[in-house]
Amino acid sequence: MNFSRSLVKQTVQSKVLSTGENYRTVNDMVSALLSAEDAKREEEKERQVEERASDNLSLNRKNRMALLQLWTCVLPILDNLLKTNIINKLEHDIIKQKTQIPLQARELIDTVLAKGNAAANIFKIGLKEIDSIFYKNLLVGKKNEVYSNRRCSKSVTGRTIEEVTRRMNL
Repeated sequence: MNFSRSLVKQTVQSKVLSTGENYRTVNDMVSALLSAEDAKREEEKERQVEERASDNLSLNRKNRMALLQLWTCVLPILDNLLKTNIINKLEHDIIKQKTQIPLQARELIDTVLAKGNAAANIFKIGLKEIDSIFYKNLLVGKKNEVYSNRRCSKSVTGRTIEEVTRRMNL
C-alpha cells in the first residue's frame, strides 16, 4: 500500500490532537489511513458534483448573448420548465405573452439564471432533448458543426455557431 506522506502526517496529527495518543499498532494506523482515503475520495466526488452543477449556471451565463441571438425553440423549453415546476404558471404566461422570440428567450434565460443551478440544469437537459444540435454547438462547444435543425432553426440555418457568434461580437 502506498499512502501519501501528507495523508499519513495529517492522520497521525489528527489522532494525537484528538486523543493525546499515537497509534498503538500498524493495523490501527492502516485502518485509519484507509478511512481517510475513502473520506478524501468522497469529498472529491462531492466537489465534482458541485462543480458540474455550478458549471450549468456559468455555461448559461457565458452563452446568454448567443442564446438570445440564435435560439428559436423557446416555447418547448418553456413548457418543459413549467412541467418540471422550475417556473410557475404566471412566469410561463408572462414569457409566452411576449410577441418576439428574442424577448421570450431573454425573459426565460433571465428567469432561469435567477433561479440558480437546479433551474439551469433542467434548462440544459431540456435544450439537449428539444434542440440537440444547438445544445452541442453552443453549450458543449462543437462550434464548427453547421446548425441546421429544421424543427427550430430559422435565421441561422447553414451557418456555423462560430460564424454567427463572431458576427455578434463585431
